[in-house]
Amino acid sequence: MSSAALDPKAAALAQQLDSLDEDLANAEQSMLSRLRAPLSRTDPAADLANRLKEQEVRVTNEQTQATVSFISLYSLELKLFLFTFLH
Repeated sequence: MSSAALDPKAAALAQQLDSLDEDLANAEQSMLSRLRAPLSRTDPAADLANRLKEQEVRVTNEQTQATVSFISLYSLELKLFLFTFLH
């Protein structure tokens, strides 16, 4: 195969790596945004209940995102392996 035909494949793989890097940056930002102030002094029970609800939603969303990211990363690793093995 010519090197001209390999360049689009390499570009596509690089784009996928950039996407994964962006996903990791978003995950880092999400973790940093969880740093919270102490519970409200006026109504700590309600504040804690709200935080627990928010955490449940966030965990569900992150589990979904982590599964998708893992599948994407595995697919990318497989493509890189096949690309290297076949060329």
